Amino acid sequence: MLVVDDFTVLDRDKTVHWVVWNLDPRLRELPAGSSGGGVVGTNDYSARGYTPPCPPRGETHLYGFRLFGLDQMLSLDPRTTTMQDLERAMDMHVVAGGTLIGSYTRSWE
Repeated sequence: MLVVDDFTVLDRDKTVHWVVWNLDPRLRELPAGSSGGGVVGTNDYSARGYTPPCPPRGETHLYGFRLFGLDQMLSLDPRTTTMQDLERAMDMHVVAGGTLIGSYTRSWE
């Protein structure tokens, strides 16, 4: 499972920009524009897919790219599954994980 979220949002813990689960465990890279054959869920912008970073001009936000290896595939409806539903479904099934955090600043209007 791959989750991309903004950790800098002040009014809540984080904002989910992208969530994909049931990725092929043999996958070694994720080409631009690809979901790697996984199930793409609804993000916090009510969109299915990736919403790119766009913090307010001049602000720097921290984005986390969280990857989890699970011991089973998840049977969830991508149209209605929330991040909380995913976290509950993956509970007790995570066998590995890691986070890459990057900063992003928008310099245009």
